[in-house]
Amino acid sequence: MKFNVRKNKASFGRWHKYYIGDAKTIIKSYEESSRFYGGREDLYHEAKNILNQYESLKLSLTKIEIRVLEEYLVGLDKITDMDNTYLNKTVEMIYRKWILICFPDENIYRKKITPKKLGKILRQLRLNKGYSVVSVADQLKINESTLRNYELGNRLPRIDILYALAEIYKSSIDEIIKKVIK
Repeated sequence: MKFNVRKNKASFGRWHKYYIGDAKTIIKSYEESSRFYGGREDLYHEAKNILNQYESLKLSLTKIEIRVLEEYLVGLDKITDMDNTYLNKTVEMIYRKWILICFPDENIYRKKITPKKLGKILRQLRLNKGYSVVSVADQLKINESTLRNYELGNRLPRIDILYALAEIYKSSIDEIIKKVIK
């Protein structure tokens, strides 16, 4: 058996319905008795690659997306407590992330995050909440000038600062980034 992964929804369907389970079986069999696979180490390495993709994908997903991936897509169980429209949107998001994991050289969903755009969004979020630069900088334990530089787009904030800003503004990093790349 050879894993044939292409960048399309049919291949994504095979990947989550069959390839994950087949890869686990191949790896288990190979590790228990490598003599059985004499000369087929390539199959073992392909199976390892499939499971590495699976684990990488899981790391990029939210808890709900992981549940949909493991129960609905890989486990082939029905999820009765989730609206079909929401379920389909979640599957679509998993598919998009799968493309990014399995086809990293492709730029299809890659967009540029510029400091100016991010700064504009951060400033707008602060103003929408009615917070002053001083109060937000105090909460972050940074200088006011540093926060102003973020908002002016002169500097990109570190990920921990961006996370803290998202918490302060009752948002998420994902929501902020989506606003930036629109």
